Amino acid sequence: MVGNDFFYDGHWLSEFGMKIYDPEESQQFVGREIERSDITSIRPVPNHYSAHYSNTLELSCLIIKDEDECRTKEEMKMEGMDISCVRLWLENPKIPTLFYMQVSEDVLTTNYFGLFTDIQPFMVSGDCYGLYLKFTCNAPYGFSNLIKKEFDINQNEISIFTFANYYWDYGECIRPTIKITSTNVFSSNESIKIENLSDGSKYMLIKLPSGLSSIVIDCEKKKITDNNGNILPLSSIGLTIPISGDYNFISSDMYSFNWFKLLSTINKIRFTCDGDITVDTVEISTRYIIKSGGI
Repeated sequence: MVGNDFFYDGHWLSEFGMKIYDPEESQQFVGREIERSDITSIRPVPNHYSAHYSNTLELSCLIIKDEDECRTKEEMKMEGMDISCVRLWLENPKIPTLFYMQVSEDVLTTNYFGLFTDIQPFMVSGDCYGLYLKFTCNAPYGFSNLIKKEFDINQNEISIFTFANYYWDYGECIRPTIKITSTNVFSSNESIKIENLSDGSKYMLIKLPSGLSSIVIDCEKKKITDNNGNILPLSSIGLTIPISGDYNFISSDMYSFNWFKLLSTINKIRFTCDGDITVDTVEISTRYIIKSGGI
């Protein structure tokens, strides 16, 4: 345990007059499973294809009233309203929500996204003195604080920048969120090419929607929204699909869209604008993977 307070769904645990203590069971990391063929009489050594995590990370802790705020043992008890308020808070989210511990400056902050999936009373002589909590993450690991880097686009030249992944994981890529902002609104014939020279020059070519002041491209969730958060169809950025009157027709044309990704360590990124250029800035934001695990 690296702290005595945590933040979740807009509130700190300390707001409820409680602190964190170690649970009875020790923290466990998530294991991995091997993807391989079966062992047969003619193949005693199976073919190995890959490996994957067997589950998502689970965090456990015990919360008890802050002793500094309780003058007697009787005040340490959790009555019905105490329990109800805490459970209403922790069980309110229905989708993975940000959770992080309060840590000292020299300790790396690890952010988790998930839900409290089990809350049980800590009983002593028939009275409740705390709650055992189990938090189920949406991933087998945690994430860093949000990293943002804004690039000023030179409208008359090709711009090349670097984006460093300081908490990189061997062999794994990160799909960031990209926000493209205009000086006013995008013109009718404007496009931008975002290319990662460190990733074999793979690129994302975007026709910027006319009349909008900005768009946000979530490469992880594979969705694009306008400046008001409304989801945009892929056709609005220039991706079209062939239409045929024959429903049995299968086109031989390939229509694909490369969702941008960041590799381990250094990424050299090139921005190329075309048309009546109004692009002002491109902001790339992401969270790095942290596998320290546990609270």
